Amino acid sequence: MQTPENKQSLEKVKQIITYPDFLNIQIASFKRFISYDYKKKIRQYKLDGLTKVFKTHFPYKPYKKNFKISFKKYYLSPPLHSVEYCLERGLTYSVQLNTNFKLTAKKKKTRKKIKEKIFIGYIPYMTPLGSFIFNGYERVIVAQIIRSPGVFFGESSMKNGYKYYYGKIIPKKGIWIEFTADSKNLLNLNFDIKKKFLLTTFLRALGYSKDEDILKLFYLSKQINIKQGNNIIGKTLASRALTYWFEDFVDENTGEILTIERSKILLERNTRLNKNQVYKLKTHNVNYILIKTKSDFKSEYSIVYNTLKKDPTNSQEEALVYLYQQLKNKNPKDKATTERLIYKLLFYRKKFRISKSGRRKLNKLLVNPKKSLRIYLEDILVIIANVIALYNSKKELEDPEHLCNKIVNTVGDQLYVQYSLGVEKILSYLKEKVRKKIQKKSSINTILKYAKPTILIKAKLLNNVLNTFFGTNPLSQFLDQMNPLAELTHKRRLSYLGTGGISRERAGYEIRDINYSYYGRLCPIETPEGPNIGLLSSLSVFGEVNSLGHLVTPYLKIEKGKRSKKIIYLNSEEEIGKRICQINKQFDYSNNIICRRNSDYQVKKKDKIDFMDVACNQLASISVSLIPYLEHDDANRALMGSNMMRQAVPLLNPDIPIVYTGMEKDMMKSTRSIMYAPQDGIVKYVSSKQIIIEYKERKKNLFSSNIKIHNLTKFKNTNQNTCFNINPVVKRGEIIKKGQVLIEGFATKQGELALGKNIKVAFMPFKGYNFEDAIVVSEKIIKEDSFTSIKIMKLTIEARRTKLGKEKFTKKIATISKKEVKNLDKKGIVKVGTFIKHGRIIVGKITKNTETKMKPENKLLTAIIGKKTVNVKDTSVRAGPSLKGIVIRRSIFTKSKKNKNKAKIIVNIKKQINYIINLIKAKIKHIKKYFLKIAKLKRKNQITLGRYKMKIPKELKDILKQYKKEKRRLLNLYLHIKQNIIFGDQLKNGVYKLVKVYIAEKRNLKVGDKMSGRHGNKGVVAKIAKEEDMPFLEDGTIIDMVLNPLGVPSRMNLGQIYETITGEIGYKIKKRIKTPIFNGGTIKELLKYCKKAKISKLSKNYLYNGETGEKFKYPTTIGILYMLKLGHMVDDKLHSRSIGPYSLITQQPLGGKSQSGGQRFGEMEVWALEAFGASNILQELLTIKSDDIKGRIKTYEAIVKGLKLPKPNIPEALTVLKNELKGLCLSLDIKKTKRKNT
Repeated sequence: MQTPENKQSLEKVKQIITYPDFLNIQIASFKRFISYDYKKKIRQYKLDGLTKVFKTHFPYKPYKKNFKISFKKYYLSPPLHSVEYCLERGLTYSVQLNTNFKLTAKKKKTRKKIKEKIFIGYIPYMTPLGSFIFNGYERVIVAQIIRSPGVFFGESSMKNGYKYYYGKIIPKKGIWIEFTADSKNLLNLNFDIKKKFLLTTFLRALGYSKDEDILKLFYLSKQINIKQGNNIIGKTLASRALTYWFEDFVDENTGEILTIERSKILLERNTRLNKNQVYKLKTHNVNYILIKTKSDFKSEYSIVYNTLKKDPTNSQEEALVYLYQQLKNKNPKDKATTERLIYKLLFYRKKFRISKSGRRKLNKLLVNPKKSLRIYLEDILVIIANVIALYNSKKELEDPEHLCNKIVNTVGDQLYVQYSLGVEKILSYLKEKVRKKIQKKSSINTILKYAKPTILIKAKLLNNVLNTFFGTNPLSQFLDQMNPLAELTHKRRLSYLGTGGISRERAGYEIRDINYSYYGRLCPIETPEGPNIGLLSSLSVFGEVNSLGHLVTPYLKIEKGKRSKKIIYLNSEEEIGKRICQINKQFDYSNNIICRRNSDYQVKKKDKIDFMDVACNQLASISVSLIPYLEHDDANRALMGSNMMRQAVPLLNPDIPIVYTGMEKDMMKSTRSIMYAPQDGIVKYVSSKQIIIEYKERKKNLFSSNIKIHNLTKFKNTNQNTCFNINPVVKRGEIIKKGQVLIEGFATKQGELALGKNIKVAFMPFKGYNFEDAIVVSEKIIKEDSFTSIKIMKLTIEARRTKLGKEKFTKKIATISKKEVKNLDKKGIVKVGTFIKHGRIIVGKITKNTETKMKPENKLLTAIIGKKTVNVKDTSVRAGPSLKGIVIRRSIFTKSKKNKNKAKIIVNIKKQINYIINLIKAKIKHIKKYFLKIAKLKRKNQITLGRYKMKIPKELKDILKQYKKEKRRLLNLYLHIKQNIIFGDQLKNGVYKLVKVYIAEKRNLKVGDKMSGRHGNKGVVAKIAKEEDMPFLEDGTIIDMVLNPLGVPSRMNLGQIYETITGEIGYKIKKRIKTPIFNGGTIKELLKYCKKAKISKLSKNYLYNGETGEKFKYPTTIGILYMLKLGHMVDDKLHSRSIGPYSLITQQPLGGKSQSGGQRFGEMEVWALEAFGASNILQELLTIKSDDIKGRIKTYEAIVKGLKLPKPNIPEALTVLKNELKGLCLSLDIKKTKRKNT
């Protein structure tokens, strides 16, 4: 069906700003980590992530006065291989990382320095598309949502069901600290959730030694002079009353007289004073006591008194010793050791520090804000005060799932952690080397000899860490390349799972549910079905991740009830308490506006509104924004629709949708898969593989022509085996303008996303064939190749070196007939254009193997010669049962052989490149002479050119830059060619030759293929009916597809009906209709356009039976619906098994197509046969067709020889049961007994 070219928009409000670059979440994050531009040789950020990693661990000073090793800077060399080269040859797209280290050795007044350049290795580098190529496969690092390092207050439950309140410090580096107020009316402190102490003990250790000091912190006591007499009677002691004295003793070792202070408890805390107790205090010379203030008997701070009562310590020394014993499980050596422990745990920045967001949150609680990321005593006290307020219901509980308590670890943050691990390993290896080779008293010469950075730094350790991360980490994922939408969505995915996150087994309903803070940041609709629901999300269209890792979204500032032009990006914390309204026309003519404030919706006057949304689809992701009439769909079906669009297979000839949302064009710009004209020009040459354009360049480049060649990718396979094929859309001689689309293909057309076809559908039953969402399709769709797609399979065949010799690719195999090898070339590899089907040889291969039983003549030869005779085994690779198609390409890779001419070839190539460089230099000399004639000797910017000094003209500067750029390009080309000549293709150990064969299979629509619309309306093709049997309209128009009307009401996805009607209107008026989500057409508009298009009300018409010609009784909804063919095709699912592999323990057939498995006959299927009394069939299924080992072998023999089938034996399941019982110490023996005749 031809899509109209004209457009008609039904949108009411236009969005305020344009969409950002959708790949920014990947590219910007990586640039913050590695900001060095190897093309310009400059660093964008002075202190980027990689520099921070090295600066954190260096300088290294083992002996402070002797020497130190310090890190200076890093720089990158350009990648040796292109992206396409790495994908083809199974390499990693990487750049060379070099670093500068400095060794400073010092001894008395002598000081020596050594600067060394160290090659760290080849590190994986991000491609311009925001992905990585690792071992020849495109991968993506998925961003992870984790708990933000900072301070959190909340409520939790203990195992016994009692609630407790907590204030938790989660640092960026260091142990977790939790302050709790529990049901026993006690304040506790937890270190790393393992060690628990009373909070007062911890405060004593920090310096608040006496009860008086602790109570003063909370203003709970006052000091009174004992001499006041009767005024203190009846008061309650706030702290213990102690008497102190000094005792002298002689040290037995030294003979010195030492004095020690002793103390004794006279009265306990909470004692109500009477005359006798006051007299006792006076007799022991106690002058001052601490009493509770009057209002504090029923105080909210009674929890502090209660904690003091339970405190086992009385002084700072006792508290420090107690904490040390609890944390280390041993006694301390001295006081300094105990103090050092607390300092290192909390106040030493290298061991314990909070994040920037954590410091910002703490500063909101403090009177005097701090800047440093270390923790202060004031921070601890303010947290304790807030926990007590929480305990006394004077502070609101925080929402743990609010986004202000979350942070996003993007690719840059994850790489920072991995590089830190690698550099830590390098540093520990360096320390070990230094400890062995260098001592404190070593001379400068010894240090310079053994402590060179090149000797001490083992770079391989970093590469090992990176390879492990990219290859095995759950967040390093195989890129979904089913179609451009799937690729883009995968790169914008956010996950709660993975290392450092949560596991799906422990994730509860709270974390999976939608939070109001997700608005404009995380999509509330797009998430997987199944165990990962709610744990994987997509970034909303305007959502971005800032440098701190917070999700932000843009809003328009409202000032005094009027729209301003200020666009402000707010994170979820800044949004708290703000009134935000939607973008609509109501704001301009109404004074009372509906707005949201946190999770509440209110009606407020204009001047009370703070911000306005920037677009109607601000809350949705890209995939959800592609669903027209989303507002009429149930959220569950919209979820399915957005997920299924990512599963759509790119078609040979797709259509752009008649009913569209506008996102189709915008999202394609971010995929980078469409080629746009950079400037105005004229097309000189067009073929299926190349477009040559002559551009009207304004800036003249000395080394590049204004004629540019654009190479087009042809029939490339993706990670999901879909076909990436690009075709030109321009013609020879065509004048093109800047920004014009030059190509189409891979689910794109006219620069827009095109996943499916516009199909004429009718919602009606069709003889029961569309029962349970099944779809009836016209034969016309198959004839016109409407849903035909291409699947490209890649087969990799290796030739190895074995103990007996090399495996060999060859056409000459003794055991194979000439007919079977007729499609192989001389090397034994299948020819391009060969049709492959089951059993056909793809690569002829022979392997040498020894004979087990030697013939007498071979024995004689072995005895004489002393070598075993070797025979050849046919190990040719043949096509599997489901593999069929045409060979479109093949690649052969070999390891480099030792060749004397290699050096000569390299020298020749270098000579050629030097010749080109000299020609370029000669050109530049002429240009310099020309500029020297016209230049004036003025101003600062001067250089020496021979005898002359001159100001450099701007044009000359540009030419010099161009020269340097061209020189670098040629040198990189030389290095690339040189490496290929020396090393050949990089293959695995033991492999000397590798063949890759690409087989393309054309797939038309079949019965059993899964199809869907954009509204979660999915179904399986149940019947392909003849064109003449399909229902038709009065004018003879035949319906292409019949859908079940019962699939609409219960699923509540009315969007498909709206789309069908709008599609019919668009087809009739020959216009594409734009209807963005939450901003599209209404039922009134559709009724109006139905009249304009001269179609019946809501496109309901009478149909005629294609078989009988009779008119159906009731009218049917007929129109154009956009349908997709999904990747779940029947050819990939259907398989059969005659013989195949069995499970090792149960001896039952394996399951699944990949293992050539059988069909499971489960418990309920057994019941069905039992119900029918089919005992013989049941016996067969449970024995010879399953795990009766002897029985199945004899049955196979009987079938082959044409004998009678044997009786079944005992199945292996009984043996398994017997062995399991043995594991429970129950001996069970099976004995055969003869049946007695009764």
